[in-house]
Amino acid sequence: MLLGAGLLSLSSCGYSRSAPTAAAPPRANAQATAAAALVGRPQAAVLRLPRGHSTAKFVITAVPHDTWDVRISHPASVDFEVDALKSDGERLSLLETTHEREACAITGTRLHCFLRFAIGANQTPGRWTVIAKKRTEPAATVRIGVTFNLTETG
Repeated sequence: MLLGAGLLSLSSCGYSRSAPTAAAPPRANAQATAAAALVGRPQAAVLRLPRGHSTAKFVITAVPHDTWDVRISHPASVDFEVDALKSDGERLSLLETTHEREACAITGTRLHCFLRFAIGANQTPGRWTVIAKKRTEPAATVRIGVTFNLTETG
């Protein structure tokens, strides 16, 4: 009988042979926190492209949210195409030409483009490569920023 009482006291002290409850791995929690920290904050780069037709790229971390914006700023005399290569391999055209007047406006000697994308195009989270292709001769510097937004619903 003493043996049985000893086992009972062990189980009442919190000893259990059942499987531990499943918890999210710490790495997954850290990744979710890092992704949430990207919402509303631009991921941007300043790309310097040499003379002639040239390409430059940088990597962002895409997060699935309601909308996302792309801002492009560069010399008005230069034409760029901007694409994104998504983490699943799909190529997404962000801007066919920076001479699109609906998305771009001239301020002094610079052209500023603003594009808003709705949910759907950003359903592939992960690493995306943003690619700027310069189609004109002069060397140029382009600034590209991508911001993922969370729309408030009321």
